[in-house]
Amino acid sequence: MVERPTAWPDGRPLGGTNGYPPEWHEWAAECQVKYVARQMLAARKENRRGIHEQWLKVFPHATQDAVKAVWDEVIQEKRQGAA
Repeated sequence: MVERPTAWPDGRPLGGTNGYPPEWHEWAAECQVKYVARQMLAARKENRRGIHEQWLKVFPHATQDAVKAVWDEVIQEKRQGAA
């Protein structure tokens, strides 16, 4: 029987969910919220609430407050052509 590894090959301990540290999950959740904000920004202003409600089913952590927190950053990225 093969034993479950407890560390990466370089010696770092495995941790968090599926071997990823909690910081990675926080970063991934923030990326998902930014994605939702980009989808809302691409839609017409009157359709943004509906777009948010659709994505909220997929990413429940993408609340209105979370989107508002990254909204200015997403707009700035769009202006710079990075998004």
